[in-house]
Amino acid sequence: MPQELPPNQISAVATQVLKTWWFWLCLIVVVWAGLFAVERVTRFESRRFQAELEQNASNQLAGSLTVISNKLRVQIATAASNELRRSFADITNQIAAALAQPQLRSTISAVASRQATQLLASAISPALSNFQARLAIAQGRLDSATNLLARQSPGSSAPTPAATPAQSATPAGIIFDTQSITRQGADYVLTVMLRKTGDGPLGALRFAVGAFNQLPARILAVDVACDAAPSIERAIASGGLEAVIGFTPAPGVDPAFKILLSGPTVTQITSDALPDPLTIPVLVNLPGAGANTNQ
Repeated sequence: MPQELPPNQISAVATQVLKTWWFWLCLIVVVWAGLFAVERVTRFESRRFQAELEQNASNQLAGSLTVISNKLRVQIATAASNELRRSFADITNQIAAALAQPQLRSTISAVASRQATQLLASAISPALSNFQARLAIAQGRLDSATNLLARQSPGSSAPTPAATPAQSATPAGIIFDTQSITRQGADYVLTVMLRKTGDGPLGALRFAVGAFNQLPARILAVDVACDAAPSIERAIASGGLEAVIGFTPAPGVDPAFKILLSGPTVTQITSDALPDPLTIPVLVNLPGAGANTNQ
């Protein structure tokens, strides 16, 4: 068992140790290492605490912003809905008040009545015009047949008076008869057939053709579709929206002519010999379309 050193020897040894440089060096290293470890631990804990604080602050801020945003959205939606409701109610009241005025109501009624009358007249005028023309032709033929039978009757003792020129010949004219629409490649061919009325000669006829300018179709050519004199007038305007065709039909032949169009459109045909202008739609899917005479 080792013997304990006396205190005076321990003090002497300690004094000698304290006087050596390596003791102080080791002490400094130990103290520095401890301070360094304390500093590192302190910095780590500080960063961790700061990160936790930032995360908590961010979550609280996000929650606050969400609550504020929801409240603002609800308030804005409510205010906008109320404003729209008030505006709509004001506009409705203004319209109702305006419609309640007798002058405006009478104007609307007059316009509606006028439009209905025009639509009805446009719908029935072609059939009415054609019927009147056919009735006039039938009446003329009936009068001619009656006069002929009266002259040829053997029991008639009274001499037949000589017919004056005004009684024997009625002025010649033309009316719309039929039309046909055919395809020629990508183009459309509208053939207009007219009917001669009266007993006199027709003479030269001149037609002005127009295409609806709001549609892309244009007039490509015009030509005669009946027996006619060799002198034929054909002219197309530079824009392709207007054309003129003039010809003299052969005796006893009803006039007819053709219009070559680049696509579907609505055509209008006018002539001094026609009682009214003709409006003929050239449609895409129909082989023919009814003509309309503008009254």
